Amino acid sequence: YGLCSTLQQLHWFSEAASVDTFVPRGYCIGHEDERTAFIHDYRTTACLNVLKWVTERFETLGAQAVADPHGESSDIFSSDPDNKGSMVSLETASSRLLDKS
Repeated sequence: YGLCSTLQQLHWFSEAASVDTFVPRGYCIGHEDERTAFIHDYRTTACLNVLKWVTERFETLGAQAVADPHGESSDIFSSDPDNKGSMVSLETASSRLLDKS
């Protein structure tokens, strides 16, 4: 069974509560339906993080920071203290998220 299955069964031995209280976002990836749910949750979380990243760049650096399709504007990305990437890497990440294979 493993740790995830054991934690999912914990509700039988404790106060009446949802298993999601104990194991939020816990998946047994050995089961096909839970693996599919994990992949869906992972992609959703990744998409939300991309949206947060774009929003943060827009709010701090302006529209040009998210509008340059090639990520070649040196002034924009040199002002990024974390140097977390460019629009090219964003495009690569988004295409990987949409890949169904």
